[in-house]
Amino acid sequence: MSNVIDVIEQWGTDARWRHASDEAREAALIQAGFEPGLRAALLGEDAGLLESLVGATHNICCLVNHPEEEEEEREDEEHEDEEESEDDAEDKE
Repeated sequence: MSNVIDVIEQWGTDARWRHASDEAREAALIQAGFEPGLRAALLGEDAGLLESLVGATHNICCLVNHPEEEEEEREDEEHEDEEESEDDAEDKE
C-alpha cells in the first residue's frame, strides 16, 4: 500500500505528472509492478475502487480546535456571571 501512496504523492507534487498522458502514467505503473485493477483505479481516478483495493474503508475527519475561541467564551461567561452577582448584590440592598 505504501507504494500506492508514494505514487499518489509523487503525482500530486511533481508538475510533470500533472500534465502527463495516461499512457505515460500507465507505463510508469506497469514498470513499478502494479496489478491491472490498481492501475485502472489510479488512472481512472476512481477513489472508491482505490480505497477498497488498498483496504482504506473508513473516512476520517480531523478537526482543529482553536483554544482562543474557548478562552474568549469562558471570559464572556465569567463576565456575565460577575454582572449577575453584582445585580444580585444590588437587589439585596
